[in-house]
Amino acid sequence: MNYGELPDQLNDILNFMLESTEDLIAIIDQDLNYQWINEDNFEEILGYTNNEVIGTYAPDMIHPDDRNYVFDMFKNINQTSTKEVQLELRIMHKNGFFKWFDSKSLNYLDSHEKPKIFVIFRDLTEKKKLEKKLKSTADKFLNLLNNSSDIVIVINENNKIETIHSGLFKDPLNYLEQEMIGRNWLDFIHPKEQEKLLNKFKKGFHKNFYEVQVLNKRGEFVDLDIRGASFKDENNKRKTLIVARDISKRKQVEKLLISSKEKRDLSYDKMLFYKDLLSHDINNILQSILTITELILLMEEKHEKSNEIQEYLENIKLQVQRGARLVSNLKILSDIEETTPLLRKTEVIHVLEKSIKSANKIYGNSLKIQIETEEPQYYIFANELLEIVFENIIKNAIEHNDNEKIELNIRASIEQIENRNFLIMEFQDNGTGIDDSIKKEIFSRNTRKQKNEKFIGLGLTLVKKIMDTYKGTIRVKDLKKGNKTIGSNFILLIPLI
Repeated sequence: MNYGELPDQLNDILNFMLESTEDLIAIIDQDLNYQWINEDNFEEILGYTNNEVIGTYAPDMIHPDDRNYVFDMFKNINQTSTKEVQLELRIMHKNGFFKWFDSKSLNYLDSHEKPKIFVIFRDLTEKKKLEKKLKSTADKFLNLLNNSSDIVIVINENNKIETIHSGLFKDPLNYLEQEMIGRNWLDFIHPKEQEKLLNKFKKGFHKNFYEVQVLNKRGEFVDLDIRGASFKDENNKRKTLIVARDISKRKQVEKLLISSKEKRDLSYDKMLFYKDLLSHDINNILQSILTITELILLMEEKHEKSNEIQEYLENIKLQVQRGARLVSNLKILSDIEETTPLLRKTEVIHVLEKSIKSANKIYGNSLKIQIETEEPQYYIFANELLEIVFENIIKNAIEHNDNEKIELNIRASIEQIENRNFLIMEFQDNGTGIDDSIKKEIFSRNTRKQKNEKFIGLGLTLVKKIMDTYKGTIRVKDLKKGNKTIGSNFILLIPLI
């Protein structure tokens, strides 16, 4: 290409620049026809030879959707002023497909004062492919976020939330994005876990998840798994990316599994207990009846007439009653463990007097029971099982007593504990006492024997279970401190109404 009046050396430089560039360069006349092109680049990039382009109408090679923009571009270029116009457009390759170009156009007047347009086309095909690929990747990532149950948060070095993307994560947090952006992310973390998470934040999170409790908009703490990673942004500022996942349902399932296991273990314990009860207590009762029966039969064979037979028969009756009481207590215990008893306002002394009256009928003059009370009446929330509590404590005092005269002193008083009134009932007997080794376990259903091998039975276990339903307690101590042989003191503590 010759530039007319320019020095030859400058012409050579311009030609060298045109030949060295990878862009397409063209000169278009006022009728929009190609007048000159750098043919090597046109052929390499678009496949056209010089003869196939020169003289052709330039807009014919432009994508139909881009032609209006091209006409507007050329329209804005006039003869009187130089004006650069930039536009992205698509040009047809000789093989029929289109390639993207960034075009820069400048008008000028040639040596004959005729308007021309100088155009540079830079190939954007690879750039457009990359942009398309990046957009596709971004769309997939955004779609993944939008359809994810995870929440993604970016936190700056001042612990402030910069961006947040919640996707489908509407619950359990239930915040709007603007309600979280700009706030300290630790404000949402349970106070007990803030210091631990802050240390991890400073050191940089690891790949594993951390279980935390996060405050939602309703003021409830919900369980989340979070994972974090530190990075530096384009300004070389440290940021932390946190991905949080709702694990509330998983936690609920875990609790159900734990509860199920506990129920299974409890059922297994109950089975072992009932098995132990049947194999020991019932067997003991049956063995006693069998022994007495054999003695009676032996006396019958010898034709002996003795008052002892009547005593033996009474003993058999007593053993049968013991077995019936055991079965009844077992049923009550099972009902307590499986249902919630209905409690009502109950006067304690009246129920206690009924239990004492029943005991006096059985044991007569060998039993002496005295009652000392600060008040004539005490009211608690209880039910018909309160009578069983008293009967079993009284029975225990009688059965574990080797004295000819069985004495039981019952004292009732009121004590205030943490601004609430409680009824204290003490049952003080003159029995054999209880060894320290089993004092804490005597109310456990697995406690079977004392050191003298006498079976404790089910009574005290049942008392403990009933007291639990009354939100009360039972404990035992020596009647005289340090002396375990002269009696016990069973103490009930029950909330008063």
